[in-house]
Amino acid sequence: MNYRALIVDFGGVVTTRFRSALRSFCEREGLDPHRLHHVLREDPVGKAALLEAEAGKITQREFERQLGKLLEVSDIDLTQRICADLHPCAPMLALIEQAKMAGIKTAMLSNSWGTGGYDIYSGYDLPRYFDVVVVSDQVGFAKPDPEIYKIILTHLDLPAKECIFADDVPRNLEPASSLGMTPVLVDEPADAVPEVAQLLGLAMT
Repeated sequence: MNYRALIVDFGGVVTTRFRSALRSFCEREGLDPHRLHHVLREDPVGKAALLEAEAGKITQREFERQLGKLLEVSDIDLTQRICADLHPCAPMLALIEQAKMAGIKTAMLSNSWGTGGYDIYSGYDLPRYFDVVVVSDQVGFAKPDPEIYKIILTHLDLPAKECIFADDVPRNLEPASSLGMTPVLVDEPADAVPEVAQLLGLAMT
């Protein structure tokens, strides 16, 4: 397949492992290592707050207040504290830049925790790496809602079958696959680079 676009998630693909950052935050705060993941994915109130933040229905600050109560920790600078251990994944960024230089369209599709506070994307120089950036709270839809995948395909002006989509959350890959994209599940971001490079037909540099 001659792929013409590479679409990637931000946290856990462009960055180091997101789940590891969540566990590190919990350990610093004296919480069970899986507490934050449980609140965001299994607690009904936490899940609802996350969905609202991702879709831009509440601000980041409102989300922090709700999350702080559920975790029983301070909500001051909460997003920044949670993301403190996220760092750029240099091998993945190098591959994305290589793909862009080879004429492959590059795009980032990210679920946000809302605007109006800590900018998780600051310092990543996204225009250098990506032709298209779609962030959930800015468009009103979040993964795995199929609409957000359709939005990025519209921006790319390409059919889904010509796109690769890499994400670290399995449920986020399902709509992409249903639309016709080739999914890549990312566990350790650096380890996913050879697979993506092979799909794109790029030699590792």
